[in-house]
Amino acid sequence: MEKTSAGPGGKAHLDTTRLRLISAASEVLSGSALLSLAVGDAVAALNGVGGMGHLRDDRVLRLLATDGAACADAEAWEGLSADSPAVPAVAVQEGHAVWRSLDPGAMGTDMGLPMPGDCVVAVPFAGAYEVRGALTVFLDHPGPPDGGEMMFLKRLAALLSRHLARSPFDETQSQTLTDGNSLRWHPAPEPDSAGASKRNAGRWEWEPCADRVTADDKVIRMAGLAPDTFDDRAATWFSAVHPSDAPAVLTAIEQAVTDGLSFTTTYRIRSPVNRSLRVEAHGVGDFENQGGAPARWVGTVRDVTASTVEQDQIERDASAAPGGALAVDDEWQVVYADSQAERLLGGGRLSARKLWSLAPDIAALRDRCISAAAAGEQLESEISLPGTEQLYRLRVSPGRTGTAVSIIPGRMDGVANRLAEPFALAGWGDRRALLIGNLTEGLAQTLTVRDVVQAMIAHLVPLFGATGLVVAAIDGRRLRVVGSFGYDPSVTDLLDGMTVDALSPAAEVLRDRRPLFVTSAAEYVERYPHLAYLPTLGHKQAWAFLPLIASGRPVGYCALTFDTPRSLVEDERTLLIALSGLVAHAFERARLYDAEHHRAEELQRGLLPRTLPALLAVTAAARYVPAGPGTEVGGDWYDVIPLSSERVALVVGDVTGHGVSEAVTMARLRTAVRTLADLDVPPEELLTRLDGLITTFEGSISASCLYAVYDPTTCVLSFASAGHPPVAFLHPGGSAYFPPLEPNPPLGLALPPFSTVEVVLPPESLIVLYTNGLLQTPATDIDAGLARLGQVLTRTATAAAPIVDGITHLDALCRSVTGTLLSDEPRHDDAVVLIARSHAMDPRDIVSWSLPENPVAAGQARELARNQLADWNLDELSMTTELLVSELVGNVVRHAEGPINLRLLRGRTLICEVSDGSLTTPRIRHAGESDEGGRGLQLVAALAHRWGARFTTTGKCIWTEQRRPGDVAEA
Repeated sequence: MEKTSAGPGGKAHLDTTRLRLISAASEVLSGSALLSLAVGDAVAALNGVGGMGHLRDDRVLRLLATDGAACADAEAWEGLSADSPAVPAVAVQEGHAVWRSLDPGAMGTDMGLPMPGDCVVAVPFAGAYEVRGALTVFLDHPGPPDGGEMMFLKRLAALLSRHLARSPFDETQSQTLTDGNSLRWHPAPEPDSAGASKRNAGRWEWEPCADRVTADDKVIRMAGLAPDTFDDRAATWFSAVHPSDAPAVLTAIEQAVTDGLSFTTTYRIRSPVNRSLRVEAHGVGDFENQGGAPARWVGTVRDVTASTVEQDQIERDASAAPGGALAVDDEWQVVYADSQAERLLGGGRLSARKLWSLAPDIAALRDRCISAAAAGEQLESEISLPGTEQLYRLRVSPGRTGTAVSIIPGRMDGVANRLAEPFALAGWGDRRALLIGNLTEGLAQTLTVRDVVQAMIAHLVPLFGATGLVVAAIDGRRLRVVGSFGYDPSVTDLLDGMTVDALSPAAEVLRDRRPLFVTSAAEYVERYPHLAYLPTLGHKQAWAFLPLIASGRPVGYCALTFDTPRSLVEDERTLLIALSGLVAHAFERARLYDAEHHRAEELQRGLLPRTLPALLAVTAAARYVPAGPGTEVGGDWYDVIPLSSERVALVVGDVTGHGVSEAVTMARLRTAVRTLADLDVPPEELLTRLDGLITTFEGSISASCLYAVYDPTTCVLSFASAGHPPVAFLHPGGSAYFPPLEPNPPLGLALPPFSTVEVVLPPESLIVLYTNGLLQTPATDIDAGLARLGQVLTRTATAAAPIVDGITHLDALCRSVTGTLLSDEPRHDDAVVLIARSHAMDPRDIVSWSLPENPVAAGQARELARNQLADWNLDELSMTTELLVSELVGNVVRHAEGPINLRLLRGRTLICEVSDGSLTTPRIRHAGESDEGGRGLQLVAALAHRWGARFTTTGKCIWTEQRRPGDVAEA
């Protein structure tokens, strides 16, 4: 065949494609044909000038295959001694890859063997018990193969080893050298037709962009074409396909292109020589550009005419067996029918058809069947079927969620009934119909992938007496295990992450889209010797691998496994394949739901604070727990907002309802709360403004909210609530309690004004804010929930020993509280808990003075500030602080009214506060060039790190913050 090349980016894809092809071809080709295919691919993959394949026969290496330049010198390489120093023999002797440069004086030259090229490399391959032979490639460069090329050769040898372990070479093969030393093989006759089909196989390649097909002579002749006149065009190649089969062939190829997988299709050849010839084509695409059309296809074609005739005869024999079995759902639609039932009732597929439409005599029994099913009683009646004069017995056996229907040849009172009854699958009966119905019902009710796996464990596993189950999803090019049963995690960890290109049973069923049944551990090891450790690790002896195909594409696979060797009968396999279709659609639906639910949860978590700020006033921790499976995301949120003068706002809220729109509403409210908090408005006013905002949102929206402000200089917590459960307090060494709170309707339904409650807290008290989801369940009311929360808080906080370097382990406390309160019952609402430990500022860090209401106040303020900063060792800030307090006090004297108060706080920053009795808010204005005033606040803004104003109960307060020397304060 003509060599093809690929760029660096596509070479790895092409090599993988070649390995996949050889893996598939090993199932249908004889040993010598497979070795010939492997030699050709090895030469192509390494861009070599020739190659050979040797098989060890006692003390001699027999030459079984050649390619390229090696063909001309094949006779010289035949019959090598196994002890020879030639490269293939050394590879067999030592059991590992060997390469040599063929410069003058090299061993190959001394032996007198012809050496095409500049370098030779050989890799050994094994049989069931020993090294059996070697693959050899000649290269036209003196250096060794690179790492990727050597890895390809080793993987190729491993494939040959796997094939030989289960299907040794036919030792009766003979060979002759003819036509100028070209190798021609004449295999010994094989007794069975399967062997003939293996011999009648060949290899092809198709490059769609170049419109070129290359194939060996055997394949070209099989297609009814002449090797000497074949023009390599794809149109000529496809012209050999029978017109009736061409659409199916093209559909298989198009589907393989869409899915990025291989295809296998069987079709007839339009051959003037053999009109009954039927072949099976297997192709693997080289998807170099990952997502586009394949750059080339490589594959095999084999004659399956004999095996097709044999299979037709098997099906005809099976169809002669008596009896049939069906299962129908509650609507009397057929959910399962075996091959005998389909034969008896017309020969077509019966799935999804009503039972009454299958035969007139069955339709006549409709009312009796419905009555018997309603009463839970079995019904038997004689019927006749169209197209036959024989009488049959119809048995209807109702179950909890479905009904089993048996059609048994013979009269009800005849001896033939008892003889034919085994063919009606009497053991299948009620229990199997019940399990099928339960599985169908269970899959219909599933929502998540976890639900689907649990339904399979509960209903599919016992249906077939399996002891293990593995379910995996396709994730890009890998298979991710999403659920299992009967396996140790160490085993499923090995299965998780296997690629879809791997040489494994799971990857094989996905590539071929056909189930695989392995009846024993010995068969498993024979098919997959490189995975021989898995049956031992998993303690399994039989496997049923099923591809999960939904909407025409593979989405994953499932494997039913058994502790003992097991061969499923034909009806069991048919049923299992049919049920895997139901599982696949439920599985894909659940995956879409999980993905959407995960995105919604990520959205919600992204809208919540990623971290809580480190503050002087409080140490805080929070935990958000989403609702249980089947419930959309909610609108619960929390926040910790730094305020001026080391105060802090603690917020928790809950938007009514569940869904993405509620999560978006939560984000809008949280943003609004932060904006209003920046204005330093009191809690009752903030909730009033928030209520006005929520009424402008589209739709009927309501939300609860609790907003609290803690001042570490006074240890006072002020809070207001709009329809939210009360805040909980836990004093050091005390019990949790809930202060009385006048109930208010939620935002959107409230009638302001809201009431504010003030509580003086001892230092190191716990402040606990939460949402309804932490308290209420379908079986618990709000009062019982509050009582239980108080008990859990008291017990958990007392039992914990969470102080590390002076910081309470509030994260552990949050986890403990939510874990205790939310573990008993399924959650139908998300929950938030925010716990803050209050701290008091050191009195030595707080100083305040009353100032006279006259111009001398500014001078006094400067002197007081200068002296205090000296006491605090903050002299570096003295000049700036004097300017700030002088300007602020001067503004009060000129534009406001007393009393005037100056306060300094040494917190994370140096804070200066000047308060007065006026409600006029200062603002920066742009002064003109001739204006004598109006620049005071501009100076304040330039000197201070931050500044602002807030209203108090007696007037207002202007404050500034300055960064302390050596510290970087939070903005």
